[in-house]
Amino acid sequence: MSLPNFNEQLFQVFHQHVFDSPQACYLHTLDGRWSYTEANNVIYGVSERIKSACSAGTTTIILNFKDQKKLLFAFWACTALQVHVVLMPDHDHNELHYPAEIGGREAVLLLSDYLTSSATLDFDIDGVAESADWQFDGRLAVAVPNIYFFTSGTTGNAKLIKTTYFQLINAMASIAEHAMMPYTYRQQVLISVPLFHSYGISAVIEYTQGGSCLLLPKAKDNIAPLQALLDKKVSTTLTAIEGVPYFYKQLALLLTRVELPKIAHIGFGGDTVAPELLQDLYEALGNSSFSVRYGVTEIPSVIALNFFASTAVPSPLSLGRVVPLYNVLVNDEQAGMDAAHSFGELIIECEVAPKKTIRVATNDIVERIGDSFLFKGRTTYIKHRGYKINPVDIESFINKHDDVRESKVYPHNNTLLADIVTATGALDGIALKAFLGHHLPSYLIPEAFVAVAAIDRTRTGKIKRERIT
Repeated sequence: MSLPNFNEQLFQVFHQHVFDSPQACYLHTLDGRWSYTEANNVIYGVSERIKSACSAGTTTIILNFKDQKKLLFAFWACTALQVHVVLMPDHDHNELHYPAEIGGREAVLLLSDYLTSSATLDFDIDGVAESADWQFDGRLAVAVPNIYFFTSGTTGNAKLIKTTYFQLINAMASIAEHAMMPYTYRQQVLISVPLFHSYGISAVIEYTQGGSCLLLPKAKDNIAPLQALLDKKVSTTLTAIEGVPYFYKQLALLLTRVELPKIAHIGFGGDTVAPELLQDLYEALGNSSFSVRYGVTEIPSVIALNFFASTAVPSPLSLGRVVPLYNVLVNDEQAGMDAAHSFGELIIECEVAPKKTIRVATNDIVERIGDSFLFKGRTTYIKHRGYKINPVDIESFINKHDDVRESKVYPHNNTLLADIVTATGALDGIALKAFLGHHLPSYLIPEAFVAVAAIDRTRTGKIKRERIT
C-alpha cells in the first residue's frame, strides 16, 4: 500500500493488522464474520466505488447507513482516501440539510442504504469486496481532513461538531505510548453505542488499534445491543463491552438472563456513572476490570480515563488519568488556572492541527488536588425560589428511593416538578417527599411528582432537558 507518511495516517490504525494478524476476526455480527484481510478487501472495494462516483470538486463524504457494518467499512474507506467524512444520524426522508461548513451539494457525496437520490451511493458488502491493491493518488485528499458528528447533547437539538484526523491520530498515539487502554487488546467487544456518535466511533478506533474483534448490533437503537446479549451464541463469546450508563442500567435488570462467562472488561462513556450502578455491576461481574471515560462534545476522543481492576471500586466521579496530549486547566478565580489545589470549571486545551490549538470550556465543575480531578457537577443550573440548583443532584437522591427507577427534575411555571418512573407503577408522592426531607433542604424538594411511563432520552441515553438560557 502506498500512502503519504503512512505511519501518521488514521487508516494505519486498522491496516497494520492486515499484516500483523490477517486471519484474525475483525468484525462479528449476527449475520456475518470478517477477518482483517476480508474487511480490508471490502474497505478497498468501497474506496474504489467512492473514487468512481466522485467529481473533481468532491471533498466530503456523508455516511448515513442503517446497517452499521456498511457504516464501519465506509468510514475506514474515507480515512484511507483522506477526505472529510460526516457521520450522520438516521433520517427517514430524502432531504438532507447540508451545513455550510461542509460545503454545498456539489462538494458532497452521500453514501446511504435507505436515502434515494441521483447523488446517493450504496453498496453490497459481498459484491463490493475485491483483492486490495492500495495505490494512493491523492485525487480526493484534502489538506486537513475532518470527521464531523451530529450530537444532540441533552437538548435534543442537533449540533454539528468536528475533529481532525490529526487530533485523533495524536490521541491514539498518546494512548498507546502511555499504555492507557490495556483492555482494548485482542478482545471480543460489543460496541453498544451507535457508530455515528463520537463515543461509538472513538471506541471502534481504540479497540481496532488493539487488534480486537468488534461485535456490532444490527440496529442503531437502545434495544438491539440488549437483544444481542440475550443470544447465548453472542454473549458467551464476549470479553468486553462498551456502553453508556443508561444501557448498563437496562442490562442490570437482565443479568439473570444474560450469560457472560468470559467477560473481562466493562467500559462506560457518554455520561456520569452512578456509584450504585457501578457497584451492582461490580458485584455481578467481579472478575472484570472497569473503565469510565471522560470526554467533551467538542473533542470526540477521550480526554481522561478512570481505569481500575476488580480488586477495588474507586469513585466513578474521579476523572482518572488525563491523556498527556491535553493541557487540563481549572478556572479558579482565586487560586488561578495552574494551582495544585483548585475548584472551578474544567478547561481543555487541544491541538487540532499543526500549530493550531483550541480551548474548550466544558461546563463541568471539578476539584483539582495535585494531578487528580474529581467531578463535582455542572455549571448549567436552574434558578428556583432564589436559589441556584442542579437538577441532577436532586435526581440522584430521588433515585435512591426503593420505589423509583428513574426521574427527571425540571422547572415549570415557577414550580419545581419531577417526572417519576416507579418500579411498581404506583406513585406515593407524600412518602417520597418525606424520604427527600431526610436528605435535602426544602427548596430542593420538588413541589409535585408526576408518574410517567418513561423518561425522554437522547439516542445515547442522556435525559433530554429543556435548553437553559
